Amino acid sequence: MRLLLVEDDFVIATEMEHTLSSGGHTVVGTAIHSGQALAQAQHHRPDLALVDIMLADGGTGPYVAQRLWEAFGIPALFVTASVDAARDARATAVGLLEKPVQAATLLAALRAVQAILKGEDREPAAAIKGLDLFRTRLPERRA
Repeated sequence: MRLLLVEDDFVIATEMEHTLSSGGHTVVGTAIHSGQALAQAQHHRPDLALVDIMLADGGTGPYVAQRLWEAFGIPALFVTASVDAARDARATAVGLLEKPVQAATLLAALRAVQAILKGEDREPAAAIKGLDLFRTRLPERRA
């Protein structure tokens, strides 16, 4: 899967990128703030964005996730320790993966989200620790 990382912590972003690449995914861009995330998305058109809630410019993951979906049709998965804020913004993302996250859990969560992106009619994530799927199908995009 082609992924965009929206994460302002350099160490976390580097670890996630290594895990994702090792797991067969392609990280097409990494952004630390909302403007960068939207520019990277427009340029690279990833399949999914992994989005933290609080960003370096004071922007928020829910804003980025909503703009990614509305402007480019790119869904988002929140990867954050700000669980309550992510759940409050559940309408803007496919789900939430709680930090800290282990490499195997991150890859398992992506398999579950990939099933949703493919339109598979099942709940694949019940046993993945820290993953809370907000939906099992993508919403319709507004025109």
